[in-house]
This record gives sequence, structure tokens and C-alpha cells, in this order.
Amino acid sequence: MTATLMHRTGSHQARRLRLPDGSWAHLDGPLQPDVPLVLLLHGFRGGLASMATPPAGRRSWREALLASGFSTLSYEQTAPDGLLAPNLEQLLAIAAGPLSHDPRLRRLPLVIVAHSRGGLLARLLLDRAATRPGLHRMLDRVRQVVTLHTPHAGSGLAGLAVGVDRTARRLQAAVASLGLRPAVLAALCSFSASAAVAELAPGSPTLRALAGRPAPR
Repeated sequence: MTATLMHRTGSHQARRLRLPDGSWAHLDGPLQPDVPLVLLLHGFRGGLASMATPPAGRRSWREALLASGFSTLSYEQTAPDGLLAPNLEQLLAIAAGPLSHDPRLRRLPLVIVAHSRGGLLARLLLDRAATRPGLHRMLDRVRQVVTLHTPHAGSGLAGLAVGVDRTARRLQAAVASLGLRPAVLAALCSFSASAAVAELAPGSPTLRALAGRPAPR
């Protein structure tokens, strides 16, 4: 049985929802039968608060959705600065778990609102769920996917980082041969050599695999 803790924040109910991996999600709003539950997916290096913390003088996405009568489900991805694969497995477990079997959620229509790399995660979910019979009912409930600033064709910054990595490593080797310790270059290499960054570069295997399928709008 899924454990929850409930309290009231402002005019809506806020609950903590235990996920299959043992982490906690935030489940907010009235959970009305005919109103979509909005699944919020944060971007690269984001977290649980990414879609819930308002910019200065504005509402957050979660606040705006709750004010419009929607309910939201937000959580922190298991590898926010890692590859998409473990985050996809976590999301598939959420889809097969609480979204499919929790008595409060299993019949609700679904909308996905995803920021940046979260949009790629949403596309991978739809693609993978289509091949798993146990997720077909959940997939049929998805009414819309909204992606915000998602690099569907790849991130130019990530592509630049991959190119910079080659030059930075040559410079690092050259400077090291002089007996120096180039801390700045080492830090640059650490970021630019990240497999998670390379995955977002134009033409990466992940993006090529998604290229044949239309990007959600």
C-alpha cells in the first residue's frame, strides 16, 4: 500500500506520495475525476523544487496549474545530472506503479509538463510505454505533453562542450607535462566529458533514436 502524509498548503491539499524506488513525490491539488493530473518533469540538474519555486514576481508552474484547478505530481529524478536511462526506468516504474494502481490516480486523465531535458524524458516514456502492454492503459490516459525549452534537435551548448572537451584534454596533457596542475582545465574537462552532456549534443544516439518520432507540442 502506498504511504502518504497529508497537509493543507494555502487552498489546496498537499500530499507526500511514496514512489517505487523509496523516494517521495509531492501530490498536490483536488484530484478531481475529470480534471487531468499534471506530471511535472524537471530538467538537467534540476530537482523537486524546480517546477515549484516561483521566479521573482511570478508564479511557479505548479502554482499556476493548481490555481487553475489542476492537480500536480512532482518528484526528483534519480539521476538529475546523469544519463537519461536511470531516470527513464524510474519514470516507467512510477507509470506502472502509482499512476496505474493507486486508487486515487489510476483513472485520472494525464498531462505531462516537462522542462528542458525533461521533455526528452517524456518522449522516451511514451516511446517505451508503447512497447509494454502493461502500460497501454496508462498511455491511453495521456491527453497532452507540453515541453518547455526542450532541445528536441540537441543542445548547441552540449555540442560545444563535447568539442571543447577534445581541446581541453590536449591542453591539460600539455600543461601536465610541465609539472603544473591546471585546476580550471580539470574542472572544464569534468563537465565537458560528462556522458550526460554528450547525450544532449546534436546527433547523439539518444536523439537519433527519437528523431523518427514527432516531438510533442
